[in-house]
Amino acid sequence: MLTNLGRYEEALEAYDHAINLGHLYHFVDANEAWTEKGDVLAKVWLGKAYALSILGRLEDQVEAYEEVLRLRPKDPQVWYLKGLALSALGYSSGESDRQREALEAFDQAINLDPAYSDAWMGKGDTLGKLGQYEKALEILDRAISLEPNSSDAWFLKGSALNKLERFDEALEAYDAALHISPDYAEALNSKIVTFLQQEREEEAIYHLCQAWRNREYLSDKGASLAELFADLGMQPEDCQ
Repeated sequence: MLTNLGRYEEALEAYDHAINLGHLYHFVDANEAWTEKGDVLAKVWLGKAYALSILGRLEDQVEAYEEVLRLRPKDPQVWYLKGLALSALGYSSGESDRQREALEAFDQAINLDPAYSDAWMGKGDTLGKLGQYEKALEILDRAISLEPNSSDAWFLKGSALNKLERFDEALEAYDAALHISPDYAEALNSKIVTFLQQEREEEAIYHLCQAWRNREYLSDKGASLAELFADLGMQPEDCQ
């Protein structure tokens, strides 16, 4: 497939051609049980939505998921994916209405599958983006109860706690995220920032230097750590 080769614009043209002309057989794997035309069409729209997400075309991505839901209205994963796209669109555009639409999509996913931890996490993240941190915590705790090893859920919980200035609890949540994913640079960065917010500069510097020494193992190779050094008026060489 063209998407696997990184040729996303060409992939979009292929998907549109298939949708408009009904040439769906190109997208059917002989080993898959795509027996209904509607299922195959839904698969094509999903592929298109993925290509649109890579290209940053969030409005079009949401529309693609709506087409999938017209064919699969009871698919919790598609509702979840639509929620993610709406949440990202609302965050990038500053439109709170899009965030509320995202919450509705996550709720649809949860109603269809109450054990869908990612949908709970998406809802909690979106509530946080709307500034509803107490509600976000409730929802994120539900996500964690369903999937205790989700480093992302623990990180989001830490972020909500930080916004509520519950710094010690935030540090515990960041530590939980880092215990699961030691290379989680964003969680480590947020942990250091939280120390600074508490005016615990020595601890912040200690963890910053430790992180810098191990930056090759971090997911962002220490890029965000360099900014923290600058904020502290330090250089990595100052670490002893």
